[in-house]
Amino acid sequence: MPLLQLNDIEIQHSCFIPTYNLLKMLSSTYKNYKFFFCVGSDLVHSIKDWKPDGPKLLQEFEFIIMTRPNYIIDTSYLPQKHRIINTNIDGSSTEIRKRIKKNYDKKHNTGLINNRKKKNFGINALTSMSVIEYIKQHNLYDSKEQKEVVLTPKF
Repeated sequence: MPLLQLNDIEIQHSCFIPTYNLLKMLSSTYKNYKFFFCVGSDLVHSIKDWKPDGPKLLQEFEFIIMTRPNYIIDTSYLPQKHRIINTNIDGSSTEIRKRIKKNYDKKHNTGLINNRKKKNFGINALTSMSVIEYIKQHNLYDSKEQKEVVLTPKF
């Protein structure tokens, strides 16, 4: 049995599933597996404010907290059940999205179609080339406004 397994449920449903709902859905579907929520130490303090289920997420699930360089974890925000992994990797999905957005050609509204073959969005140090190629291939983070669809599972 693999130590880590990925699930593409959000891709299959073509929508965003709020973290708490996703973890509840996966836990009820895969009862023999244990689920963790992995987050950078820079975000731990804000989870309690996530609407609508941040406090429930903190109480019900175990967290893996990845340390960020030059960021001191305020222990008053740590979830009840957590593990800290000292990664010291400087990068986040927020920073990746910000850098990709910055590289769009907004003047001509051509998005990444013309630029994506020439640039790596300035994220080389934040992720692997295979992830960058996947982003390019699937035209992720397109500059067009995307309607957010939320799937609320029934338990």
